[in-house]
Amino acid sequence: MKTYINVTPLEGIEIKMGEKLHNIALGCTKEDVIAAIGAPKRPGETSLTYWGSSLRFDFEDDKLSFIEFLGGVDGPFQPVCYGNPVFEMEADDAVAMFKKRDSDMTDEEKGHCITFKGISVGLYRENTMESVSETVREYASTGHPLSAEAIMAEKRRALHWETFGIGKKEYYK
Repeated sequence: MKTYINVTPLEGIEIKMGEKLHNIALGCTKEDVIAAIGAPKRPGETSLTYWGSSLRFDFEDDKLSFIEFLGGVDGPFQPVCYGNPVFEMEADDAVAMFKKRDSDMTDEEKGHCITFKGISVGLYRENTMESVSETVREYASTGHPLSAEAIMAEKRRALHWETFGIGKKEYYK
């Protein structure tokens, strides 16, 4: 079962736990996060990680500075931003959605990692369609071609973002 979480860049998230809706705002404390959704199994000094590493809260100077969803399209938590499920959208459509709200975009890793500085949004994926094609060629050249099933799985991963995060103002400088 997937849980859809409303995300507002530069502000925070709304997460429903049981019947109760919790707001977790950027700038809050670890104690605030724990009071809202409980203690994680593995608390860190500067982060709190939940549910098999699919949701992470990072802190700077004891204040929440970054929230990251790490499960991708098949993960248990699905971020919804501006009314759209980010992981379920095709990667290019998600970029277009964010670009409408922030033209200060960086793409230093050729489609693998994109940030929007003005709204402090970051997107990451291991594969792009170009990198999948390159991998298929490399494997074929070694005499060990990838199976059609493996190629389809990699293409599916390339079509969607694997991680999505929001940060405090000027998180991405």
